[in-house]
Amino acid sequence: MNETEESLVYAATDPRRDVRPRTRRVLWSGPPRAWHTWGMIVLTVLSLWELSKPLQPSLFSLPGAAVAWGGPLFVFVVFVDYMGRALTGRNAREQVGAKPARRPRRFVHLWLVAPLCLAVILTSAATRWPLRARFGLSRPALEEAALAHAGGRRTAQCPRWIGLYRVLAIRSGGPDVVRFVTGAALHDCGFAFYPERLLIPGDPSLPAGWCVEEW
Repeated sequence: MNETEESLVYAATDPRRDVRPRTRRVLWSGPPRAWHTWGMIVLTVLSLWELSKPLQPSLFSLPGAAVAWGGPLFVFVVFVDYMGRALTGRNAREQVGAKPARRPRRFVHLWLVAPLCLAVILTSAATRWPLRARFGLSRPALEEAALAHAGGRRTAQCPRWIGLYRVLAIRSGGPDVVRFVTGAALHDCGFAFYPERLLIPGDPSLPAGWCVEEW
């Protein structure tokens, strides 16, 4: 073996002489994980459910407490994880020899889950469209029950479902008002129906003749 062949063998066997390019993986640069995605979806569903009720999320119910207390904390954790992954992936692509750890392209849509869920939560809190949508679907059944109660007709016992709301009690607040108790915070709360105000705008989130009240 000549000197040239010996040097080639030495370079191939000595790790200190290994000049092959090395790459390293940046594990935090991949798409959001399952807890990130499903957590935002569950938080969004709970938020929509609570915001479709007459009053704001109640701390006296488990879903309400989860949304009011756990929601902002979870969104903060998700924001840190989301931005960390985005910035880490960007830095890894800019570094020579760095190779971001990537999942298949079919998981790229996971980057859209958190922004979309957050947009839904913020718009629902600002406009109360979940309340309007749920009440709109329940309005015919609620008005039928209100007119039956005001007319003294016998109706099914409460609590029961009327439309999409579970009504705990139906009460008369006088000759011109029927109240539907759907929950309680410090006091009972729910919807009040004023038949003589059908042409007068009331609560901006509800049709004329209806309003949200706490007793």
